[in-house]
Amino acid sequence: ISIQCNEVDPPQAINGADYSFSRSRVTFNDFDREETVSSEFEIDILDDFISESTESFICFLLTPFGTTGIIAGEPNTLTVDIFDDDVIPNNPVKLKFMSSRMKILEGSQSEIRILAIGAITENFTVNLKFTSENIDDFIIAENPFGLNVEVQFAVGETRSSPATLITFDDSIWEGVEELSVTFDLPPNMTNIQKGVPATLTVAIEDDDEIIISFVGNDTIHISEDIGTYPFQLKASGFYAR
Repeated sequence: ISIQCNEVDPPQAINGADYSFSRSRVTFNDFDREETVSSEFEIDILDDFISESTESFICFLLTPFGTTGIIAGEPNTLTVDIFDDDVIPNNPVKLKFMSSRMKILEGSQSEIRILAIGAITENFTVNLKFTSENIDDFIIAENPFGLNVEVQFAVGETRSSPATLITFDDSIWEGVEELSVTFDLPPNMTNIQKGVPATLTVAIEDDDEIIISFVGNDTIHISEDIGTYPFQLKASGFYAR
């Protein structure tokens, strides 16, 4: 399968100036021994020592032309954001989430981090806050009895330490439940600002089912002169609403 990388809308990373990559072909082997195999490819990220905003490029998969049985699954594109590491005096650092929304299946866990756009020159701590109408559906591993957790940034890092969100699995169908994650800026640090997005919505997806079926047998016999006949349905499973 082939990999191709292109620039995206400005601010865009330029091949040859911000990164170096030519169209690459990746070969998978050993399909007869494993159901799932992996391979890798490399891209050189170039350090230009110029202060600039975050620049991006996108990689996408190209399936072999004329070959059947090989398709590109999801995700089949990968957006790469290159963060600037050049320090400019008084240049603010912006904190943000990677996206404004994420999904997690009940009964699983996921790490939540804050990204820093800009150069971090001293260690600091940020307070993450979790808000939900269904606080019994999850805990935060770093603070199991609360809805706040502190995450740390170290000098030179572009990501905070993680807050681990753990969701509970139950046998009740509840549909999708949501919680909101925000953060407070560290006090007395005027060069730290909020970027976009500064709020993360986490959708907890239900893995339980409600089964709807007809009552009785799959065939009934009725007379044509019966008039209106009351057919019945039943729902099997537990549900909250």
